[in-house]
Parts: sequence; structure tokens; C-alpha cells
Amino acid sequence: MSKVILYTSELSPATRSTKVLIQILGIDVEYRPVNVLTGEQLKPEFLKINPTHTLPTLDDNGFILWDSHAINTYLLTKFGGNNHELYPSDIAQRARIDQFLHFDGSTLFPRFGSLVVEVCFQGLPEASEYSLNRATEALSFLNSFLEKSKYLAGDKLTIADISCASVPLTFQRLIPNEYNKFENVKAWIDRLRGELPFFDEIHVEKLNALEKFYFDKKESNKK
Repeated sequence: MSKVILYTSELSPATRSTKVLIQILGIDVEYRPVNVLTGEQLKPEFLKINPTHTLPTLDDNGFILWDSHAINTYLLTKFGGNNHELYPSDIAQRARIDQFLHFDGSTLFPRFGSLVVEVCFQGLPEASEYSLNRATEALSFLNSFLEKSKYLAGDKLTIADISCASVPLTFQRLIPNEYNKFENVKAWIDRLRGELPFFDEIHVEKLNALEKFYFDKKESNKK
């Protein structure tokens, strides 16, 4: 049996969440970077693997998954067991965690996507007021979730935190004035940094690349 393969993009918050989980579980993974800026994700050989051409994409000896939340829960169950503390088997607790995984996929990530698409791919000099307001609203939702507990699904770290942290970290770089309004979110991110010593190692380098790409595009769009 060969290594698990993960196709990645350095510009993808979802890729970073899966890398954090892989580090926690100590899985031996082969990373295959895909350059979305040159359209590598649209090449026929990648479309055969994942017709939706999204990243990350997992290939576990021919078993393909292309959503980071599905990938993360699959890896946790396969390599961490069916009752791992990050995704416990208790029905109510797992449902609470799943709720936040869906929140990330339906709310957080699309609102990040709107900001980036407008500036980096539609040529706007600034993100629209609508997209900015929607991103700020998403942060306000997170802030309210964290009013009564240290982590999203309670007082213990779970896969919900690992998956949902990537977009707020990105907002911290791209829209810092909005991010800094939300003290609960900031304290939560600091807790993750303290609990996971490799957290910044995985996130920072890729965040630097995304931040540079975003602000370089903003400047070039203004000219």
C-alpha cells in the first residue's frame, strides 16, 4: 500500500486545515502542490481525479475525496479511531461538531472566496462593500459562538476548530480592521496557537503568500 496523497494549494485555507490535522495524527502523506494561478487544476489529468478541480483533494490508494471536511473526518476516523477526542462518537457532540463543519463550508469559506475572487480574479481595486460586510458578519457569528465556551463545540479542541480557524486567520491578514473587532475570535485563535505548537508553522508561510498575492492584485487593479 502506498502513501496517502494530498493535492494542495498554498492559497487555500482548506488545505491548511487538513495539513494541521495530518500533523496532529502523524500521518505519512505525500503532498502534491497544484498551482491554481497557472491553471494546473484544470488540466485533464487532474480533472480525471477531481472533476470539480477543488483543493485539497485526497487520494488514498484510489479512494478519492475532494472536500476538506470530508477529508478531515475520514482521516480522523481511519487513523485516529472511531472515538477520537477531536471527533468523539457521542451522537450529540458529533452533531455539534458537524454543524460547524457545515458552517465553514456554507458560510465562512464562501465569504472568504468572494473577497478573493473580486480582487484577484475580477480585477476590482477593492472588495465590494457587500462582500466585506458579509465577511464581517461571518466573524460576528463566530464571535457569538465563542461567548460561552473556549472552543466552538465546547471546552475541548475538536475538528470543528481546526477546520474553521483557517478562514478567520486569512481575514486577519486581508481585512485586519474587521478581524480586530472580535475579541472572542482573537482569543480563540491564540488558544489554538498555544495548544498546537506547529499551528503557525503550517499557516504562516501560506498566509504570507496569499496576503502578498491579494495586495499585489489590489495595487495592480488600481493602476
